Amino acid sequence: MQQMQLIYFSDPMCSWCYGFSATLARLADSHYADRISMELVPGGLRPDETRPTPQTLASEIQHHWRMVQKASGQPFHFGFFEGHPGFVYNTTPASRAVVAAGLQAGQLEAPDHKTALAFQHALQRAFYAQGADPTSEDTFLKIAEEVGLNSEEFESRLKDPATDEKTRDGFARAFDLGIMGYPTLLARDEERLVLITRGFVAFDELEQRLAQLAQHLESSSGVREK
Repeated sequence: MQQMQLIYFSDPMCSWCYGFSATLARLADSHYADRISMELVPGGLRPDETRPTPQTLASEIQHHWRMVQKASGQPFHFGFFEGHPGFVYNTTPASRAVVAAGLQAGQLEAPDHKTALAFQHALQRAFYAQGADPTSEDTFLKIAEEVGLNSEEFESRLKDPATDEKTRDGFARAFDLGIMGYPTLLARDEERLVLITRGFVAFDELEQRLAQLAQHLESSSGVREK
């Protein structure tokens, strides 16, 4: 069976990506798990935001959280903004932390995307379900230990300029591909990128789309062998 190469553009502070993490968890336990390699790319939801979140925006964000909860079944802590007055919804630090986790477990040109994804999912749970600050270095260090990374080495990697550069390369890559919403999941088909989903889908729907992709890849492979 041919390997499916997936590219996942997301943001750890994107609530629909948090919802999609439940879909990906089921995917990891499915019969597709051994057939998939996944590259995690930071898209940049609200990069470098500096303004405190106004109440109107906080209410809008929490409205989306309720939609995600209904669609995915994921738990939410709806008192987050009350517990963090003046919170700045800057998604760059969280994205950089996810990249740092992948780089620490891998290499600059070959990050460990599995570790990065595990870090992102743990950070999302801490933020959305437990009300932890997803922009705080203290939160990042706790998550690093949770996923089995050395916290001192992680802190050094987090502050490395190469990590920031790698993070912003991801933002630029998403922009160049015209990706404006998350989660977005693409598949590599030879030299082409094929859209699997733009936005949240439940596991059953994702499984159907992957089955279609697998059928296409097997068919294409058969043609190339003649």
